[in-house]
Amino acid sequence: MKAAPSLVVLTFAISTACAQATFPAHSNDGSAGVSQARLERMPESLEIRFALSALPPQLRDGATTYVLDPAKGYILAHKGTNGVSCVVVRSDWQWPDPSLRDDVYWPVCYDAEGSKTLLQDYLFAAELRARGMDAKQVNLEVTKRFGKPGYPNPARSGVA
Repeated sequence: MKAAPSLVVLTFAISTACAQATFPAHSNDGSAGVSQARLERMPESLEIRFALSALPPQLRDGATTYVLDPAKGYILAHKGTNGVSCVVVRSDWQWPDPSLRDDVYWPVCYDAEGSKTLLQDYLFAAELRARGMDAKQVNLEVTKRFGKPGYPNPARSGVA
């Protein structure tokens, strides 16, 4: 039973760290600390390694990777052969509020189906963000394409 208090403290510490990473900082006047956060370039070799870390090692050599150019959006770094694509996401476009942040980094890889469909939303969102659009504008532009002819809807379930 001595482990129970330690588990409670550990759970609280992890929860606090997750909450700090999830919600934007606030200034003394109560306003959010990030309004229109600017994207910064990550060293390319680091970004590629981080993106590929979302894949099992045996799939990494054949994967396509994209890196972020803050002035343009994602650009192709390496064309793969196995249909899998990897990127370090910087724009959670799904939520029009709160504002976009400059401290969001998460690697994700999509199988061939997701590369043709779901990944395209992240590529488009980064392009819009590079043009200076805010969270509401990015969300509106990405979701405006849903259900339109030519919009790449997944034909099957996939793996990310």
